[in-house]
Amino acid sequence: MKIGIFYGSDTGNTEAVAETLHEEIGEHIVTLHEVFETNLPELIPQYDFIILGVPTWYDGEIQNEWADKVDDLTKVDLTGYKVAIYGLGDQKDWGEYFCDAMIALADKAQQSGATIIGHWPSAGYDFTESKALINDDTFIGLTLDEDRQPDLTENRIKTWLEQLKNELSIECWEAEPT
Repeated sequence: MKIGIFYGSDTGNTEAVAETLHEEIGEHIVTLHEVFETNLPELIPQYDFIILGVPTWYDGEIQNEWADKVDDLTKVDLTGYKVAIYGLGDQKDWGEYFCDAMIALADKAQQSGATIIGHWPSAGYDFTESKALINDDTFIGLTLDEDRQPDLTENRIKTWLEQLKNELSIECWEAEPT
């Protein structure tokens, strides 16, 4: 299995999560891509599975690097692809926009035919509102808060990766995609 992680990061937090995912899954099967340096339509088809990472800025805005590239997701036929998304936000200072940017990536990927996997429970967070919720109990993807809950990030990542393996019906990351 070849996995591509595409992320945008201004403060380094989203990049740090990408690097942790890279290490946890296995450096031999994961390639990291800073989204501003990529040609998404050219690179995405090289992978069996993709993970997209995005922080949310200010009033629910998508991060600048992704803002310039998000429409490129619709230039790739993602029919049959399973895509996972992780997002970072601040649930206290920006609680009315908590991790909103994830939905922009999810919408574009789904428009191109992708199935989004890796939904994440909303329990354990204290926020006002989020466009990233698919229902009251579930976010579209892994939701992290490095400002308020950095001590929970490592365990959340490990739990999410186990969940992804189950959803991909693989026992280990080296397995062939189904």
